[in-house]
Amino acid sequence: MFRSLGSGENEEILKRKKEKELFLSKIEELSKENELLKKKIEELKKKGEEELKEKNNYEPETEADSSTVTTADLLLNFEEDEEDEEIEEDDSGLILVDSDETDVVFGGEKISKSALEKFIRQYPDSTLRFLLRRSLEGRPLSAEIEAIYYSWEKRGMSRGLLKKFLLKLMKWQEVPDLPILDLLQSLRDRIYEDSQKVET
Repeated sequence: MFRSLGSGENEEILKRKKEKELFLSKIEELSKENELLKKKIEELKKKGEEELKEKNNYEPETEADSSTVTTADLLLNFEEDEEDEEIEEDDSGLILVDSDETDVVFGGEKISKSALEKFIRQYPDSTLRFLLRRSLEGRPLSAEIEAIYYSWEKRGMSRGLLKKFLLKLMKWQEVPDLPILDLLQSLRDRIYEDSQKVET
């Protein structure tokens, strides 16, 4: 009734069985490697967040109410040495040649002066978040946003230079002591006024 298998068929079955076992062991090995990689990524992420907190002199804070947080409060710990820099054509720490690669948001090379000025006009909300290191509601920034800002700093952007360009655009002697949302509205109004002047 049952047909006996020839030696060739037995060898084929054994070969497939070994291939299946090898395949399953490879999957298990890859699964273990995947778990190790996940742990390593988490460790690196945690280390990066700790470095950012240390770099920015992070201290745990209570939730801030946007109506009580003002720019004067947030600029108290501002680094004075950056404020002493003058905006000059060659000596600002930024390059003069402009290209897509020097763009603040989408570039990867050293940020140009014109890219910084364009950034302030195109992204006034991000300008204030970078400068004040707070959300528009007055809360501390997430680690992801801090990591982005850190990468911009490595490309030549600084709070001091951004503040100088902002003061120049707004024709202010100092950043007014206003709630963040009021400051944002002032900045948007100036950008709109300037765009109207250009069109006429």
